[in-house]
Amino acid sequence: VTLIKSDDPGVVLEAANEVVSGGGTEITCDFDLNSSAGAELGKYHVRVTNPSSLYGQLNEGFEIKPPATDPYWWECIMYNSSRTGRNPIATTPDPTSLTLAFASSVAVGMKFCTPVVAENKIFFTANSGFYASTGSRVYCHSLETGAQIWNAQINPSNAYIRFMPGFAFYDAGDGTERLIVGGDQIYCFDANSTGTNPTPLWTYDDLDPTDQNWLGTQLTVYDGKVLAKGRSSTALYILDAKTGSLIHKVPIQGGFESGVSGKDGKAYTLGYSYATYLTYLECIDIETGTIDWTATNTYSSSHWSGPCVGDGRIYFSCYQGRVFCYATEAQGSYSPGDLIWYYQTAQGNPLNGGVAKLGDDLYFGAAFTGNPIYCITDNGDSASLKWTSSVTGYWDGHTVVTTTPSYPDGVVIAAETNSGILYLSLIHI
Repeated sequence: VTLIKSDDPGVVLEAANEVVSGGGTEITCDFDLNSSAGAELGKYHVRVTNPSSLYGQLNEGFEIKPPATDPYWWECIMYNSSRTGRNPIATTPDPTSLTLAFASSVAVGMKFCTPVVAENKIFFTANSGFYASTGSRVYCHSLETGAQIWNAQINPSNAYIRFMPGFAFYDAGDGTERLIVGGDQIYCFDANSTGTNPTPLWTYDDLDPTDQNWLGTQLTVYDGKVLAKGRSSTALYILDAKTGSLIHKVPIQGGFESGVSGKDGKAYTLGYSYATYLTYLECIDIETGTIDWTATNTYSSSHWSGPCVGDGRIYFSCYQGRVFCYATEAQGSYSPGDLIWYYQTAQGNPLNGGVAKLGDDLYFGAAFTGNPIYCITDNGDSASLKWTSSVTGYWDGHTVVTTTPSYPDGVVIAAETNSGILYLSLIHI
């Protein structure tokens, strides 16, 4: 039994063992699907060859996908639930030959929008201005043609709050692909819907009206669960991503617009309290719904970004132009929740989009006109500036890191949305 990659027949995976059972009608076999064994993501033909060399083949009968906790492409904002901003597989175009494939517009602006791309579709939210209105919608367009496939209203109650909803694509393997987005409720749509205002698969909302709904939450999906909190909510909501049913409602101290991340069975929430004038970083056990630890910070958290988790550390940015690094596990003299270092930018402008992590380097941009993209290095107990880009802009969106054929060391993709139009800049690492 062999697997032959459909778009690169030179990639052939051999079964480690083969056992014929069921009266000769079934073959059980094992494949090593690790990348170190030569396995590549994608679709494969399944070929069964007899000793006589005759064979039968099921074309594209098998597909290798990344683990569910590390989704393909932009299935969550910043690629994955831990918000590292790192592309797990590099499929972006060569920046030396970028051409405009299509131009697709909607009637309203896209401020504070970072798209989600999955299954040859691009999903984004759009709104008529800085504050949410009944025109607030989520859109699905074809990634090949730019044609609109469906769109849906996500704020019919016209809550007058800042518009920066989080959303995620989720494939449960049950034949239904889901797009989950925050609005006046949390909405779950069939990602393969068509037309205008398709009926949601499920909705969830038990927030008090004074909590200003879900339009400011950077929700994410981790291990089949939605992690979300409302704009001013003092609770983390853990929902079943397939059904929308509540699993845990965990009291937390930091509300506001910052987001939530998931890694290794833990949820990390970031938020600000006007009652105490503190930012709260909290670690919650997703299975039990209990808080493991809480850290506080006197700088206000960024409005619409989630913390970035990796290598036993958690990084987040703040409105006053700082990036903070805390421990998530015991490291030398540091215990979980301990501050390790912070980095202050020279301009001190708001770092609204959070940070992307690749190795020991962190990438981020700042709001307000004329800001570069920063690259700083985590040196262990401190951070240092590695470079700033010659490209400057108004960086509201999240920064992500990937590679291209011309730049195998990587590029930073930064989103600029100040004018209500989404611009992407490719910056060579």
